[in-house]
Amino acid sequence: LTTIGNSAFSASSTSDNTTTVGFLYFPSKVASIGNNAFNYRKGITGIVIMNTSPTSLITATSDSFSNFTTTIKVYVNSSALATAYSSATGWSVFTNYVSDNSIEFECGSPTLSDLKAKLNVRTGALTFTGSGAMKNFTSSSRPGWYQYQSVLKSVTFGNVTAIGNYAFDGCTGLTGTVTITDKITSIGTYAFRNCTGLTGLTFNSATALTTIGTYAFSGCSSITSSIKLPASITSLGTYAFSTCKQLSGVTFEDGWQLASLPNYLFQNCYNLSGTIAIPEAVTTIGSYAFANCSTAVSLNLSREAALTTINDRAFAGCTGLDGTLVFPAGMTTIGDYAFNNCSSIDEIIILKTSGTITASSDYTFNMMASDIPVRVATTSLKNTYASASGWKHFTDISVGLTVTGQCGDNLQYSLSISDGRMSITGTGAMWDFNNSSNPAPWKLKNL
Repeated sequence: LTTIGNSAFSASSTSDNTTTVGFLYFPSKVASIGNNAFNYRKGITGIVIMNTSPTSLITATSDSFSNFTTTIKVYVNSSALATAYSSATGWSVFTNYVSDNSIEFECGSPTLSDLKAKLNVRTGALTFTGSGAMKNFTSSSRPGWYQYQSVLKSVTFGNVTAIGNYAFDGCTGLTGTVTITDKITSIGTYAFRNCTGLTGLTFNSATALTTIGTYAFSGCSSITSSIKLPASITSLGTYAFSTCKQLSGVTFEDGWQLASLPNYLFQNCYNLSGTIAIPEAVTTIGSYAFANCSTAVSLNLSREAALTTINDRAFAGCTGLDGTLVFPAGMTTIGDYAFNNCSSIDEIIILKTSGTITASSDYTFNMMASDIPVRVATTSLKNTYASASGWKHFTDISVGLTVTGQCGDNLQYSLSISDGRMSITGTGAMWDFNNSSNPAPWKLKNL
């Protein structure tokens, strides 16, 4: 762009002359601005001139910025440029030229001055200095950099120990990857909600993070990376990663101890693929926790899991889940529509040998094939499940927690579903298998 023509961005009338549009950037190649180009654009909150040459100013007419707010800051690269523009035709209407390209905000808690953030208006980089926790903000009391969200491109946290509520909520200009440093112990509610420009999220390997607040990363729809949630987390808010539509995967770090996965945690993460492996320490999976994660291909509930409860619609709409679904021995309850439309699952195995797992309603397994095999431990359990709410949906309930088959001309395998132990008997060579067209039969069972 070299020329901005007459009335190019002029407001159509005085009625929309205060519509906020953020900062106005003039790229270094812009050479001229026409008459009334920004007439009545009083919603512009600052101007940044990227050209750094004091001998090659952007020419303007006396009316280029007519009916404009002339007290806003105009950022230039040097005091020489400030002097040159302040007396140039069209530009002399502005009274606040700034040759320092940064804006500083105090944001510490409990003492504001303990933590400061400096925004470079040219690069969009926000850098924190000082140390300690960030102040908690609200929807009606935003951080100082919020009015410059059209400028903000990246953030470096330095020695920040806590990211405040609403700190970057709706900052759609943030791009690239946000790195949660080893100093940060908590991420507040709505902290990065709807930061639609972010493409990655990483946690430092030595993280001390304990808290991720409600809606913290909800709506970050361009994050394409897989994330590993640190085992140090002790509090995880509802909707924390909901509608991260491009999120490609999630794993939980070894040693995970948080017992409850909250409601709506990964709801509508449509691109979340691979295996959803629930940590052994988890006892409860919240309502809608993984609802509509339609690309995930398998669900791994460990035999040793402490899991007791899967709440309403926890995996509803996970149409890509296939293979065998194993319910651990400690399971007690599965909620309404919990596996609604999980239409690709082709087998269910119940490891519980004493008592039954209660399905909350006849819609717990709604839209799953009714003729898939359901394996239970005893004849008594078979008879109970055959008439139980939710379970009576299935017509092929059988007894037996051992899978057998052939794996060579003279070899047979026997796989105990209860403990995952497999024995192979007979003599001779095992058949060759591969991971695509001819996988080993026990791999198909994922047991």
